[in-house]
Amino acid sequence: MNSIKINKIAVLFLITGKLLGDCPENYTVNPLYTEGNNSYNECIPEHFEFRISTLFHAFLFEIVLFNEDEVTENDWVGAFNGEDCVGARKWDVSSCGGGVCDIFVYGDDGSDLTDGYMSSGDTPSFKLFNHSTGDYYDAFPSEVWTFSHLNTTIVPYLQSCSGGNLDIDNDNICDYADMCIGDNSTGDIDTDGICDSDDDCVGYFDCAGECGGSATADCAGTCGGSAVEDECGICGGTGIPEGECNCQGSTVDCAGTCGGTAIDEDVDGICDDVDDCIGELNELGECLNSEIPNEFILYQNYPNPFNPYTIIEFDLDKNDYIDLSIFDLNGKKVKQLVKKYMLNGNHKIRWNGKDDYSKQLPSSNYIVYLKGTNKAYYKKLTLIK
Repeated sequence: MNSIKINKIAVLFLITGKLLGDCPENYTVNPLYTEGNNSYNECIPEHFEFRISTLFHAFLFEIVLFNEDEVTENDWVGAFNGEDCVGARKWDVSSCGGGVCDIFVYGDDGSDLTDGYMSSGDTPSFKLFNHSTGDYYDAFPSEVWTFSHLNTTIVPYLQSCSGGNLDIDNDNICDYADMCIGDNSTGDIDTDGICDSDDDCVGYFDCAGECGGSATADCAGTCGGSAVEDECGICGGTGIPEGECNCQGSTVDCAGTCGGTAIDEDVDGICDDVDDCIGELNELGECLNSEIPNEFILYQNYPNPFNPYTIIEFDLDKNDYIDLSIFDLNGKKVKQLVKKYMLNGNHKIRWNGKDDYSKQLPSSNYIVYLKGTNKAYYKKLTLIK
């Protein structure tokens, strides 16, 4: 073993407290892991090592398949720009909100560590690491999207097929295009795409009885009609009324719970009836904790979703120049909350959902971005009306 490799192992040991030999076969020490921080796994598949940057695009896959089955909780998904891994995640849906996991794909922000990462307009590729076999497989999304900073994209599914077969006809079967979509056993004698025997119509009958026609029935059963179901499942309905959070007429309380009863009696931005600020409030009403935090971290805002305001809380382990901003999903900065030198401690900032011009922003997802001298964090928050 040469001296460079020895030095690298020594640095990893000092940072993580683990040697390469402590990780299972086919895994290596995750350079992003630090003891006491559960945001990153201690070990990561060997070819999925990456660094974070200040540029990122979140991809949410509603389902990830290996052949025709969902991946296991120990399998991994990695994102690539050419040969460079630009993001990876262990696909344990039990730890993801709503059972849907996301993978952050990182861009080239000009630093040496992110050289060769994604640029705007690049198309990421994906790989699946099968934990049980230790093998890597190319994975293909059902929709192709390009990289865009601060964007969030929801994709129906990502699939990896063993043996080199692809699912060209999108029937979730790894067998290239087959004769009968969705059923490999039934014959399609007249090759009209219908899994049955010969019929008189080479194609499909629409709801009007026209062979090859395009007429469809709406939710009311009217052929060619325009009625659709709203989010409450009511055909022709108008959806959840403004100010309510579900189809039962409930509203969101100050804790962000739909139909909850929590209130903020002392109007201090904390969802309870007492002031639980451990320490003192500064001239801006920020809570300065008497205990100095040991790390720089951004917590999830609360309530979330919120209306009309939310609390953004973060810890500073040292005095630092801080930039706290709100971005929309197009990457546009809509609100500058903090841009100044701040003392170490715990801080809480209240945001009322308005932009820099005191204009109320629409209901949507937004990104809160906290940046210090050497670190940056982000969280997704949701404003509802």
